[in-house]
Amino acid sequence: MEKLDIISFDHISADPTFSKNPFVHSIHISRLRRIQLYLFAVFVFPLRLFFVLLFFFLTLLVGEIATRGVDYSKPFCHLRQRFLLPIFIFCGRALFFSGGFIWIGQYGRRASCFEAPILVLAPHSSFYDALVFLALGMPSVVGKVETAASPIGSFIKMTQPILVNREDPTSRQNTLAEIKRRTQSVPEWPQILIFPEGTCTNRSCLINYKQGIIIEIKILFYYSVGAFTVGCPVQPVILRWGYGIDSITWTWDGPGVLELLFLTALQPYTTLEIEFLPVYTPNEAEKDDPQLYAKNVRAVMAKAANLPTTELSFDDCHRIRKAVQFNIPMACHINEYGRLTKYLFREPRPEGHFSSANVSHVSDRILSMANAAREWYSALNCEPLKPSKLAQIFLYPSGEISSDVLVTQVAVLKKVVDTLPKSPNGQPDIRILVVHLSFLMFSSSPSVAMQLAFQASRSLLF
Repeated sequence: MEKLDIISFDHISADPTFSKNPFVHSIHISRLRRIQLYLFAVFVFPLRLFFVLLFFFLTLLVGEIATRGVDYSKPFCHLRQRFLLPIFIFCGRALFFSGGFIWIGQYGRRASCFEAPILVLAPHSSFYDALVFLALGMPSVVGKVETAASPIGSFIKMTQPILVNREDPTSRQNTLAEIKRRTQSVPEWPQILIFPEGTCTNRSCLINYKQGIIIEIKILFYYSVGAFTVGCPVQPVILRWGYGIDSITWTWDGPGVLELLFLTALQPYTTLEIEFLPVYTPNEAEKDDPQLYAKNVRAVMAKAANLPTTELSFDDCHRIRKAVQFNIPMACHINEYGRLTKYLFREPRPEGHFSSANVSHVSDRILSMANAAREWYSALNCEPLKPSKLAQIFLYPSGEISSDVLVTQVAVLKKVVDTLPKSPNGQPDIRILVVHLSFLMFSSSPSVAMQLAFQASRSLLF
């Protein structure tokens, strides 16, 4: 990167954009609200608990009867579809009603399975989103074989799920093929319901939508985003939870399941609004590019939900967990780190599996940054870390990207660097950033991350 190319960036300040971390949640309870909770704990909770347990076992019993001997490669027979399924939905709805979910509002027109074989729902924030299945008549999901065989497996089996065997190496391909087959077999099958974000957030924004099959499991089902890969029309659906304390949101950093269940049962009621948006039919470009398709659908849903979007994704949630595990102090800056990793590495960030090209490219980039950081640090008169110097050390040559994009990248990079501890020369210790990147880029493969971090550390020693 020539000096003339970068000197104009020295006026850039840190990116001032504030983005709330979508993977954290905390509950703040006022004194007056605490009094209400205590009263409900004494006079209401025992009654609610009795009816919740009653309808839980009734729902489980009906589900077991309805799914006994079911062939999941075929749709439900007439008896199950017309008689047992409505009874199951009634018992399930009574279960949620007993827990305080009094009212479910539906707005807009729900498309038929001919118009949109797949429903995409967001924002996805809780295990309570299972209530949507009952409200919508038990659309199908992608579930794991182990869950379907568990004692509570009837809950997922009643959705006529697409079952995935994690031990099968062809699982992803088979799942996408089955989704495509079902979308072409309407109205034999129910619509397929998908949470495209792939993980729970705090509803402060919409994170990146996934285009493939996500291996992470939450409670009962996989989060499948085969809709965008299959390329069929989808109907976007917005979820809005309401009333009182937010005991709905379930994120990796926040209250646990039991605490949320208890607090929800102590509230007078909880509401859910389901808004159906117009069917989104992909054009030819979107059919050829699932990532573009997912991005455009997300933009439509963000506008309808009045929420911002962020470049963070399911993988960033996984990375921040690993950061906490390895005591990497970047949890409060996950938004910036998430954006930065996209800027620093051309190849898509590894998502659960690694090709040799991925590992080689990312490793070479990190070691290159480590060498550049060492050269800067070991200079006799260590120059200040101006934006232009940061660009030289970390970013690609400016001639390969537009100046507007480079300005944005440098601003985010400066914001991250400003959070680093100071080195003995009084400058932010950018060596720490290099080590952080080693772990974050390979968070799902600690052995690779550790090996790369040691290599980078050796390059950084003087």
